[in-house]
Formats: sequence, C-alpha cells, structure tokens
Amino acid sequence: MSSHLDLKFGRQIVIWGKPDSIRITDIINPLDNRNPGIVDIEDLRLNETMTRLDYYFGDWNLSGILIHEPRLDIEVVFGSDYRPSNVFGSPILYANFPDLNEPNPTLENTQYALSLDGRFSA
Repeated sequence: MSSHLDLKFGRQIVIWGKPDSIRITDIINPLDNRNPGIVDIEDLRLNETMTRLDYYFGDWNLSGILIHEPRLDIEVVFGSDYRPSNVFGSPILYANFPDLNEPNPTLENTQYALSLDGRFSA
C-alpha cells in the first residue's frame, strides 16, 4: 500500500495510553480478573478480533479500529478460592445478579475507536 499506512486484521491486544498500572484510556481489550493477585495489566489483557488501520504523517499517528468480536471481562466465578459461595452461610447479595451475556459478533455489535497521537521532541 504505502509506507505511511499499516493495516492489521486478526486477534489483537491494543494498548492505548501511556501508564501500565492506570487504565484511563487503555480500555480497548477486556481483562481476565480470575486471579486478583496479578498486578501487571500486561498479563490480564484478553485479545479480540479487530481491524486496525494506522496512518503516519509527520509527527502524528492517526489510528482507527473496528472491533468485530466484542468481549466482556472475565470475572471470578462462584465456588472458586477467590469468590466462595455458601461457605460462610447464605450467598452474598450480588450472587443473585443475572449472568452477563457475551455479545454476538454481528455487524450491529461492532465497536470502533479512533485516536490521534502526536510525538514531539522538546
């Protein structure tokens, strides 16, 4: 295509934002929260099927992403070591919440993201 254009398709992990321990803008990929002792976010991110287009011009980078396979965070299940149920009596209140349904990977469920990033030397 062009030396200024990158196109990627497939299961990817996209990291947006600079800090690794604070997820303010780094919300593209869901997290696997089944082991709450893991503090490195790099080991928690789950990949998603997406198309990413990057365009580079000067000191700027324009990124566009289409997420074809929206996924949810994986949480700890009842009965595990980190979330026991009925061990200490009656179940806790949030045990009665309905299960989350994984969204279908259809065209109407496709998510998108757009970013403009500039890198300048001082």
